[in-house]
Amino acid sequence: METLSVGEHTITAVFDDGRADAGFTIVKKTSGSSSLTKKRSSGSSSGTRSSSGSSGSGGKKGPMTGDTAPVAMWAAIAAAAAAGIGILVFLRR
Repeated sequence: METLSVGEHTITAVFDDGRADAGFTIVKKTSGSSSLTKKRSSGSSSGTRSSSGSSGSGGKKGPMTGDTAPVAMWAAIAAAAAAGIGILVFLRR
C-alpha cells in the first residue's frame, strides 16, 4: 500500500466459478497518518459474498458476517443428541 499512487485503484480476484472486484481510494497522507477509504466491492459469481469491515468498537471485534444463529442453543441440542445416542448404545448392550 505504501507504494501505490494517490487515486482510485481496483483489485480483482479470479476464482474457478467467477470473480470479485474491489475498488479503493488512496488519499494524500496528512499529518503522519495514512488514510484508506473503501469504495466498492462486487462479485460476478452467485456464490460470492462480501462483508463489511470492523464493528466500529476500536477494531477489537471481528468483522460482521451476518450470522446471527444462537450458538448456545445449537450446542445444547448437540449435547442432548449425543446424550441420547449414548443412552441408546448403553441400553442395547
